[in-house]
Amino acid sequence: MNNGNQNFFLLLAAIASTLGQKHLYNLFTTTIHDCNISRYFLKKIYSIKLLQQQQLQQQQQQQQQQRTLITNHQSLL
Repeated sequence: MNNGNQNFFLLLAAIASTLGQKHLYNLFTTTIHDCNISRYFLKKIYSIKLLQQQQLQQQQQQQQQQRTLITNHQSLL
């Protein structure tokens, strides 16, 4: 949820609160909270995926280096 959307839901929550509509107030504030939590977990998932990708690239580089060493060693024999 971007800042504009969050401000909109805060405005709706304030209006609902002013009108005494507690259930609407809870709905709008929960919507903001849920979106913030969702964004937090999406960032965590993205960082985990990025880390996994980096680890895979490192493994592939190490395997390529090992193959190169083996090939070089065999050519010396």
